[in-house]
Amino acid sequence: MNRINIQVSHDMLELSTGYLASRKSDVAALKQSLLALDFEDIEDLIHKTKGTAGGYGFEYLGTLAKSLEHAAKSKDPSKCQQYILEIESYLNLVEIKS
Repeated sequence: MNRINIQVSHDMLELSTGYLASRKSDVAALKQSLLALDFEDIEDLIHKTKGTAGGYGFEYLGTLAKSLEHAAKSKDPSKCQQYILEIESYLNLVEIKS
């Protein structure tokens, strides 16, 4: 797959890099919550990402987070798994450039 290049200002480079690393670590927690069918925990974990991703230059991540939050509210394990995997794939493809 092709890399996804995200352009950020030099001032935001360190913050965006740290934000991306934190979201990557969230994926493991999301997977654990899904295994436990803990939809409330999935909602809690992803809610902040939904609201903050765009501010760090990751608009598509915010869109995916919104979809995952909706799937968790609907208690749909299949859709939750789909969006968690899409988030994981996106995070693994993103390259931040300033």
